[in-house]
Amino acid sequence: MSNKIDHFIKSKETEILKYSPNNEFYQRIGINKKRWAQILRGQKDPTLAELTRLTNYFNVPASQLVDGI
Repeated sequence: MSNKIDHFIKSKETEILKYSPNNEFYQRIGINKKRWAQILRGQKDPTLAELTRLTNYFNVPASQLVDGI
């Protein structure tokens, strides 16, 4: 199952550079590994606070990360 956050991440990957979050990423967005995986798979929706941190981290509007905005 794909969602806009997963699609956004994959659109930024290249053949050379693959997305691989590290501990610094998880600390900066304030989401643990398990929850991040659930959000990427579309099993859980990000909270408003999580979405705000993600938009700040990726420097994109929320509409690029979630539907209905």
